[in-house]
Amino acid sequence: MTIASQETTTPREMKTPRGAAVIPPAYGVASLAIGCVLWVMGAWYTASGWAWLLTYVLDRVGLPWVVPQPSGLIGVAAAGIGGYVYSRIELSPPSLRRHRATTFILVGIVWLIIIVSDLGTTLAGTMLPARPDSLALAQWIAATPIAAGVWSAILTFAPEQLILRGIRAAKGQPIL
Repeated sequence: MTIASQETTTPREMKTPRGAAVIPPAYGVASLAIGCVLWVMGAWYTASGWAWLLTYVLDRVGLPWVVPQPSGLIGVAAAGIGGYVYSRIELSPPSLRRHRATTFILVGIVWLIIIVSDLGTTLAGTMLPARPDSLALAQWIAATPIAAGVWSAILTFAPEQLILRGIRAAKGQPIL
């Protein structure tokens, strides 16, 4: 029920805060699509990195078992579940509003370890030798540590932001 004196506004008619960045919805959809592709790539590299890391640790403790690289439905499931868990953790850093000071420090340390493990396993996955039929760019990234590091950082931190900001932009909302 609306009263005659009340005005109804749609989300597009609402005023945005001063300095808020609003971009056309088409850019939001493109950002969402690019973010999803990068997210899948990052999750796959992370799963590959975990397989390499587990093989390395098992070898160091004297167990000559090789953890297979992700493939098929099991690989997709491992990449999807692992990527989802990492994304949820990355998007919810510890806050002093939610935790007491001592708990904040402990939660912050655990959060930082998880973020470093995500970046490290993604780096390990990107540095694994590329298949011979891979693009020249993928082979170059795998063979060049600095390029692998930059690509790993992009795959670790950019997809979630592109997806979230793409959703906001597609709805006509400010992205910042």
